[in-house]
Amino acid sequence: MKNSIYNIFIPAGEDEFVCFNSLSGSSALVDGEVRKMIEDPGEATAGPGDEIRGRMMKLGILVGDTVDERKIFDYKFSLDRYSAKISSFIIYPTYGCNLACPYCYETGLKLPKKRMDEATVEKTIEFIRHTTVSNNSRMIILGFFGGEPLLETETCRTIAEEIFEWAKERSIEYYGTLTTNGTLIDDKTVLDLFPYISSLQVTLDGAEDFHNSKRFYSGGRGTYQDIMTNVGRLKDWDGHISFRVHIFSDLNDVKVLLEDLKRRGFDKNPKFHIYFALAAPSDACLHFIDDEEMVRGSEKASVLLPGARRLAAACGFSTEITDDTISGEYLHSCCGYIKKGVYMIDPHGDIYMCPVFTGDKQYSIGSVHAGSFDERTPFYYKILTKSPLTVAECRDCEYLPLCGGGCPMERYMRDSVPGSVYCGLNKELIGKKIEEHFSRKISARGDD
Repeated sequence: MKNSIYNIFIPAGEDEFVCFNSLSGSSALVDGEVRKMIEDPGEATAGPGDEIRGRMMKLGILVGDTVDERKIFDYKFSLDRYSAKISSFIIYPTYGCNLACPYCYETGLKLPKKRMDEATVEKTIEFIRHTTVSNNSRMIILGFFGGEPLLETETCRTIAEEIFEWAKERSIEYYGTLTTNGTLIDDKTVLDLFPYISSLQVTLDGAEDFHNSKRFYSGGRGTYQDIMTNVGRLKDWDGHISFRVHIFSDLNDVKVLLEDLKRRGFDKNPKFHIYFALAAPSDACLHFIDDEEMVRGSEKASVLLPGARRLAAACGFSTEITDDTISGEYLHSCCGYIKKGVYMIDPHGDIYMCPVFTGDKQYSIGSVHAGSFDERTPFYYKILTKSPLTVAECRDCEYLPLCGGGCPMERYMRDSVPGSVYCGLNKELIGKKIEEHFSRKISARGDD
């Protein structure tokens, strides 16, 4: 037998450790003696007995001498990347927006304020139907993004209603999402579109004053109060509401925001959630930044994000942060977009793999106006078939089953830079989440 290459040890007290196996999702609380046996089972002749070794084998913490864990990872990785039980479509009905946020990623792309015309709407509906059947999917996730999608509410409603009814006739599960700045939600929108929406996401940049300095109308007026009024219209709506809260420098503003949301009664809604993220440069994914800056961002995130989640929990809010990262079911290709069955469709009808690159034609993988809906560009296959096992720094990394080798687009862009490997942000944040998870479990054990 041998030590799994995917074991992670987390200190848990004096001479105590949690051994977490990222491939199996299993964990065990061990002392220093057992840890030594795990790390070198062939040398352990005294101390932990065969019974403990047997338990570690069942958990995948120890494996047989002939087991190739890279092959197991490759199999699971491929299953996730190439299966399409769910077909997801993110529709950009327009690149236009009624706000002038200075950090918007679309600013860097200089996209024209294009809106989806009727012919493209029809082709988009046809593409969704054909692709769902071709993928043999039993569920459709239909999302609206932008730009500001509610500038084209009628386009959203037309597509959503058609796909909702089509899926219902075929017993295909339907789930609709809307990502909006929240300023255009009125009673008519709630009546016409929201019957086809299951989940809403709105972005906040902090408490009112700071938010209004970052997210404002083209004329300069802040949006905070309008967002609160409009989201308040949804008190009787049965869907999920999520605020994506950007953190810029510290948690003081987050605390003020949470207190205001609590005062407004959002903590009483069991379907309300908060998702925290660092505010990123508008072109961070299009022009990757140097490793030193990535490390600085990683260190900042590893402190601020857990702190924000703790503040939210103390105020009674759900942060949508589950233990998926360490559940054993989380293993995937790192990115939920770069896989078969996920498509971004822009106002021109061009198809993309990643929302950050949507609109930059060099990264397009096809078009709803093409002769065949199944036609893909060479770029699609180059990205989709790239395995992290071909990257020396990833192959035997204990975090690989959790991060999947990082962003595939980032790897593609860095291929031309010798010695350039993007890892820090994922590894740091995942490590922090694992530590948080087991710290909570150990604390709960002590309270019993």
